[in-house]
Amino acid sequence: MNMPSGSQTRPSKAGATVEPGAADRLKLRSVDSMRLRELCAALIVGAVVGILAGFVVGVAAPGRPGASGVIATAALTDRGLPTESPAATDTQRTYASSQVVLLNSASFHQEVQKAFPNQDISISAALESQTAYIDITATAGDSDTAVKVVQKVVELYAKDKLDREAVQKNNALAAIDQLIGVASQNPAGGTQLARLQELRVDTELQYSAGNSTQVIVEPAAISAGLSAIVLKGILGGLAGVLVVAGGLLIWPRVTGRVTRTMAIGGIDGKVAYPEIVLPADGAQALAAVDQKTIGRLLLTQLPGRPAEGDHHVAVVGSGVGSSADVAMLLEKAASERGSGGPQTVILDCGTPADTPSLSDVIRNADDVVLVVRPNRDKIAVVDVVVGTCKSAGVPITVAVASHSGRQ
Repeated sequence: MNMPSGSQTRPSKAGATVEPGAADRLKLRSVDSMRLRELCAALIVGAVVGILAGFVVGVAAPGRPGASGVIATAALTDRGLPTESPAATDTQRTYASSQVVLLNSASFHQEVQKAFPNQDISISAALESQTAYIDITATAGDSDTAVKVVQKVVELYAKDKLDREAVQKNNALAAIDQLIGVASQNPAGGTQLARLQELRVDTELQYSAGNSTQVIVEPAAISAGLSAIVLKGILGGLAGVLVVAGGLLIWPRVTGRVTRTMAIGGIDGKVAYPEIVLPADGAQALAAVDQKTIGRLLLTQLPGRPAEGDHHVAVVGSGVGSSADVAMLLEKAASERGSGGPQTVILDCGTPADTPSLSDVIRNADDVVLVVRPNRDKIAVVDVVVGTCKSAGVPITVAVASHSGRQ
């Protein structure tokens, strides 16, 4: 098929059946909706896969075995230890907070660690909301050891507190006894002596009121539980979304392939609407009416039909075998014009590698249809065709094609 040489950019087709700008508006709406659908679909898939992975990890690896227990503690001046978990007073909570600091101190942890040599254990203490209760948790290599760690924390804390109170008691009684000795030597100090003796009795009673540390909840093993598994699922979903989002950004650079979003919105040229979805066996498997309908719609959108003479259309594929189907559809539509008058000449050029003189063919064409298959064709090939069309001043129309049942 001969094509006029040295042709320049041709005026747009006269008497076009498509309203000016309508195809572009359809294209833009298609680009936006497809981008949104692709993004949402990819993110949903990433989230679902991440959530499932998170649940699997949560069930298979629930974390280190742990145990917990709850104690109540009070200062000597406030021995009314709560047993029904009432709202604690500010004084009670202030004192309990100071004991949480002690329980979380490095020196206290070292004392507990001595009871579990060569074992990896961890301890933490926290003040429960609105109470003076202290929640003690521990992790270890197994649940039994974790329970023993919590028991040891309670035991060491109670002993340490009793030791501190014993020192305070002895110091207080020694100071009172010294004052009693002075008062007993004063003949007029009978009243003072009686008061000091009452103070000594009160002090004895205060320090002998019993253990000021009570176990509210006995140490027991705890499991990861459903909430921890759900949390891992949520974190897995977020990780999946981030992975997919990152993949969408770097995929074209890593593979060098054209994405669907890039094919529709990122190539410098007109994009034919809609995307051409063909059966797995190619355009030949379509019904004859569908072949002509698709070809006619594509042919109508080509902007380079000359006012006179034949309309030469070069169909170029960005991948092996991609141009043949689209060229066949265009030929079906072109055959409807009959043999009289100007003809539409369709030339299947294959890929740039198939046609060494592709630049000459493009320069002599009125329109170039670049067939792009998302996720299959290479960006470098697309760039070669687009660059050649630009330098030749020939309008390029991108036909996005895919085959159902293929990647």
